[in-house]
Amino acid sequence: MTAGILVQDDRFSLLVENTPIGSERPLDADALRFLQALAVRYAFLEQRPDPVATFAIGRDLYRWLDGDQRLLGRLLADAMPPLLFSIHCPSRTPSPVEWALLQAPWELLANDRGYLAADALLQFSPQRRLGPSAPPPALDDCRLGLAFMAAAPAGAAELDYEAEETAILDAVGTTHLDLLVEESGEADTLGRHLAAAGGLPVLHLSCHGHHAWQANAGETPRPILLLEDGRGGPDAAGLLRALRPAPPQLLFLSACLSAAAPGRPGAGLPPPDGKQLGAPAPATAETLTHSLTSALIQAGLPAVIGWDGAVADRAATAFAAQLYGRLAARDPLALAVAEARRALLNAADAQISRHWHHARLWLGSRGDGARPLVGGGRKRSLLPATHGQKDFLGKTVPVAAHSLFVGRRRELQQALRVLDDNAAAGVLLTGMGRLGKSSLAARLANRRRDDLTLVVLHGRFGVQAVLERLAEALQPDPAARDLLSDAQTALNAAAQQGPEAACRVPGRCRGPGDRCRRGRRHRRRTAGAGGRGTGGRTGRRHPGRLGIARCVRQPPLSMRPARRGPAHPHRGATPGLRAPGRRALAAGLSCQDRVDLTGPRQGR
Repeated sequence: MTAGILVQDDRFSLLVENTPIGSERPLDADALRFLQALAVRYAFLEQRPDPVATFAIGRDLYRWLDGDQRLLGRLLADAMPPLLFSIHCPSRTPSPVEWALLQAPWELLANDRGYLAADALLQFSPQRRLGPSAPPPALDDCRLGLAFMAAAPAGAAELDYEAEETAILDAVGTTHLDLLVEESGEADTLGRHLAAAGGLPVLHLSCHGHHAWQANAGETPRPILLLEDGRGGPDAAGLLRALRPAPPQLLFLSACLSAAAPGRPGAGLPPPDGKQLGAPAPATAETLTHSLTSALIQAGLPAVIGWDGAVADRAATAFAAQLYGRLAARDPLALAVAEARRALLNAADAQISRHWHHARLWLGSRGDGARPLVGGGRKRSLLPATHGQKDFLGKTVPVAAHSLFVGRRRELQQALRVLDDNAAAGVLLTGMGRLGKSSLAARLANRRRDDLTLVVLHGRFGVQAVLERLAEALQPDPAARDLLSDAQTALNAAAQQGPEAACRVPGRCRGPGDRCRRGRRHRRRTAGAGGRGTGGRTGRRHPGRLGIARCVRQPPLSMRPARRGPAHPHRGATPGLRAPGRRALAAGLSCQDRVDLTGPRQGR
C-alpha cells in the first residue's frame, strides 16, 4: 500500500493511493515553530541519547500529523502491508517550512503501541521525494551490482572498512552479487573506473563526512565527504561531476551527517566510534537547507541513502549488510531500507540500536522505492569479488581469506596507484615471512583482475621459466606472443655465451622511450631470478609489458621501487638471501616511496 504526505504551496495533505483523505492543512507559522522545535529536540539526541526522549519525539510527530480528524489513525487501520510512506514535494526548491516538513524525523513515528517501524507485519517504509515524478528507468536482467569505496584522509581515524566489505559479502554471497572495490579513495578515480566497468546500479561510499564543513574561517559551511583527493573533500557538485559518466541508480553515502542540512541545529558531537571528522561550523544567519543527500537528489540522481546524524562504525556495517542482502533478493528499495532499519532497532548492542532511525532514503524524479533495483540473476562481466584470493599461490603458500585480510589498505592503495600511472618498473613486496606479503600480492592481483593477466611463480625460477610462464598466460595476444618468442630465442642463443649474456637479453631496449624493431614503444622490465622465496607477476594485457619477480634482501617488510637494469646473474640470485619466506612481487609498476610495514601482524 502506498500512502504519504503531499506538500506544495506551503500546504500539505495526507494521501492513500494518491487519493487525499481529510482536508488540506496549511504549513503556517505555528507549523514551522513546531517542526523547528522538533528538529532541535532530535539533534540534541545526538549529544545525549535518550530512549524516552526519542519515543516522545515520535509520539508528538504522530499526534501533529494525526490532527483533530485522526487521519493517520484511520489510514493505519485500513493499511495493507507493506506501507510505503512517501513525503513528497513536487517543487525542486521547497520553501523553508516545506523543508522543515521534509526533514522531520518521520522514521520515529509512533503511536500508543510503539514505533511504526518496529512492526514487522506493517513494514512501515518512509521515503522522501523531491521533484516531480517521472517514469523510472527499465530494470536490467542482471543480479545486484555494487561498487564499494572506502576513504579516510591522512591523519583521520581509520574505519573498519574490511569488516564492512566482508559483512556485505557474507550477507549477500558471491553468487548473488557482482562487487567492484575501488581502493583509491578519490572521487575522480572512482568515476573513471565506474565508467570503464560500464556502470553499476549501486555505489557505496564508506568514509567520514560533515554537514557544515569549513576548511578555513569565514568560509560558507557546506556538506562534504572527506575522501582522499587532497582537496578537502568533494561537495555535491564535485561528487556529481565525478560520477556523471556512469551515475548509479542508488548511492549510499555511509558517512556521518550526510543527510543532515548545514543549518541543522544542535548537531556536531559524534559517538565515541562515529564516522564524523572535524568540528561543526558556527551557526550562521542564513538558513542553509540542502544536505549532501538532498543536493544530489536535486541534481538528478534517482535515489540516495544518507545518515542524519553521526553513526557508529558497527551500526553502519550492520545496516549495510542487511540492506544489500535484501536488495540482492530483489526486495523493493524502500522495503529493503526499512528491513535494515528494523534490524538495527532490534539489535542487542545499544551502540548499534541507538542509530536505527538515522538512515534516510531520498528519491528523485526517476527514483522508485516500490520496486527492486535489478530484475534478474544474470552475472555481469565482472569477476567475483573474491576471485584469485584463495588460490593465488596454490596449496604451498596459503594467503589470508577475504574476511581475514585487514590493516594493509594504505600499502594496497599505494601499489595500485603505481600500477595505474605507468611511472616505474615494478612493485616489490619484501620482508620476513608471515607478515602478509603473499596475501597483499593476492589482493593486488584481485583488485586488477579485470585488466591484468595473472602469472604466478613459486620456488626457484630463472629468466627462462619466467618467459615460459608469460608466454603461456599471454598466448591469446599475438603481439605479446611474438615478442616473448623473440626473447626466448635470443635467450637460448645467449645462453651459449654464458650466464652474464643470458641475463642481459630481456633488457635489449634501453628505456620507455625506445622502440623495438616492430616500432612499438614499450617498457623494459626488471629481469632476475628467484631464490627460495616466492614471486608473483601481474602483467597488463598489453604487448611488450613484461615483468619478472625477483628476491631482494630487505629486513623489514617494505614496498620500494623496482630498479631498472639487469639483475644478479645467478639463479638463486641475491647473495645472502637464504631464509624462506623473503619474497617479492613485481606487479607491472613500482611504488615511488618506501613504506615501512613493520609492526603488529595484520594480514597473513
